[in-house]
Amino acid sequence: MKKKEPSHIELKIIKNNYYVYRATSEWDKERKKVRKITEYIGSIDHGGIFRKKRERSRIQESGREVFEYGNGALAHHMIFQRT
Repeated sequence: MKKKEPSHIELKIIKNNYYVYRATSEWDKERKKVRKITEYIGSIDHGGIFRKKRERSRIQESGREVFEYGNGALAHHMIFQRT
Protein backbone atom coordinates (compact mmCIF):
# COMPACT_ATOMS: atom_id res chain seq x y z
CA MET A 1 0.00 0.00 0.00
CA LYS A 2 2.88 2.37 0.72
CA LYS A 3 4.22 1.87 -2.81
CA LYS A 4 0.85 2.72 -4.38
CA GLU A 5 0.27 5.97 -2.47
CA PRO A 6 2.20 9.05 -3.61
CA SER A 7 2.31 10.53 -0.09
CA HIS A 8 3.30 9.15 3.29
CA ILE A 9 1.04 6.59 4.94
CA GLU A 10 0.59 6.62 8.69
CA LEU A 11 -0.85 3.86 10.83
CA LYS A 12 -2.49 4.76 14.16
CA ILE A 13 -3.65 2.34 16.83
CA ILE A 14 -6.69 3.64 18.72
CA LYS A 15 -8.38 1.34 21.26
CA ASN A 16 -6.90 -1.84 19.69
CA ASN A 17 -8.09 -0.83 16.19
CA TYR A 18 -5.79 0.11 13.30
CA TYR A 19 -6.53 3.24 11.26
CA VAL A 20 -4.73 4.35 8.08
CA TYR A 21 -4.06 8.03 7.40
CA ARG A 22 -2.43 9.99 4.57
CA ALA A 23 0.09 12.41 6.10
CA THR A 24 1.17 15.66 4.47
CA SER A 25 2.42 19.00 5.73
CA GLU A 26 1.97 22.67 4.88
CA TRP A 27 3.57 25.91 5.96
CA ASP A 28 1.61 27.90 8.56
CA LYS A 29 2.25 31.60 7.87
CA GLU A 30 0.93 32.80 11.23
CA ARG A 31 2.98 30.45 13.41
CA LYS A 32 5.88 30.38 10.94
CA LYS A 33 6.37 26.63 11.12
CA VAL A 34 5.30 23.45 9.36
CA ARG A 35 1.89 22.02 10.28
CA LYS A 36 1.09 18.32 9.89
CA ILE A 37 -2.16 17.40 8.10
CA THR A 38 -3.62 13.90 8.24
CA GLU A 39 -6.52 12.59 6.17
CA TYR A 40 -8.38 9.42 7.12
CA ILE A 41 -8.17 6.77 4.37
CA GLY A 42 -9.60 3.66 6.01
CA SER A 43 -9.04 0.99 8.63
CA ILE A 44 -7.49 -2.43 8.95
CA ASP A 45 -9.53 -5.11 10.70
CA HIS A 46 -8.14 -7.82 12.96
CA GLY A 47 -7.83 -10.19 9.97
CA GLY A 48 -5.46 -7.75 8.23
CA ILE A 49 -7.98 -6.67 5.56
CA PHE A 50 -7.94 -2.98 4.55
CA ARG A 51 -11.34 -1.30 4.40
CA LYS A 52 -11.70 2.06 2.66
CA LYS A 53 -13.49 4.95 4.29
CA ARG A 54 -17.23 4.82 3.60
CA GLU A 55 -18.67 7.81 1.77
CA ARG A 56 -21.87 9.26 3.10
CA SER A 57 -24.63 8.44 0.68
CA ARG A 58 -27.23 11.02 1.59
CA ILE A 59 -27.87 14.18 3.56
CA GLN A 60 -29.57 13.61 6.88
CA GLU A 61 -32.80 15.49 7.39
CA SER A 62 -34.18 16.57 10.70
CA GLY A 63 -37.84 16.78 11.63
CA ARG A 64 -37.59 20.57 11.81
CA GLU A 65 -36.75 20.84 8.10
CA VAL A 66 -39.88 18.91 7.19
CA PHE A 67 -41.92 21.08 9.57
CA GLU A 68 -40.58 24.30 8.02
CA TYR A 69 -41.37 23.01 4.51
CA GLY A 70 -44.94 22.30 5.63
CA ASN A 71 -45.32 25.86 6.96
CA GLY A 72 -43.98 27.29 3.71
CA ALA A 73 -46.25 25.12 1.57
CA LEU A 74 -49.29 26.11 3.65
CA ALA A 75 -48.43 29.83 3.40
CA HIS A 76 -47.89 29.51 -0.36
CA HIS A 77 -51.25 27.77 -0.75
CA MET A 78 -53.06 30.41 1.35
CA ILE A 79 -51.48 33.34 -0.53
CA PHE A 80 -52.11 32.04 -4.02
CA GLN A 81 -55.51 30.42 -3.38
CA ARG A 82 -58.13 31.87 -5.66
CA THR A 83 -61.61 31.96 -4.28
